[in-house]
Amino acid sequence: LIHINNTLTYIRHSGRQLDSAKTDNSIRTIPMTAEMKLMLMEVRNKQNRNRLMLGDKWKTEKGFENMVFQYPTGGALWQDSAQRDINKIVKKINDANIEFPHTTSHIFRHTFATLWVKRGQDTKVLQKILGHSTYSMTMDKYVVPTMDSYREEMELVKAI
Repeated sequence: LIHINNTLTYIRHSGRQLDSAKTDNSIRTIPMTAEMKLMLMEVRNKQNRNRLMLGDKWKTEKGFENMVFQYPTGGALWQDSAQRDINKIVKKINDANIEFPHTTSHIFRHTFATLWVKRGQDTKVLQKILGHSTYSMTMDKYVVPTMDSYREEMELVKAI
């Protein structure tokens, strides 16, 4: 099970710290698939190997010792690092003369929600997984109809 209890926040002059979740619905437990478990075990094993290899050079941050996502040298991975990596990938795509818009890591939540609905999965379960307090938040702000969805739905009009 994945337990989501806190958020990692940055507070000016104080630095990073664990903060309480935004709402009661933000605190949630999500079942893991076997593939997720294996992936997370691989991540943990890699962290342990890095920790052993680096010895005293491994950076330990008090309160963040067991974070799932860490830098290769230790310490909780910060959102800015992920954003820098995303920016590099988008730049490479654009440099290859393929137009691709600025993207943030938050888009992955929207993509997950859209694909969930497209596959016909239970939207109420999706609401709970995303930690939204209202169904309308999930459906109105996170699920984006794709052009393929429009086409598929229009094909169904033939039957009418």
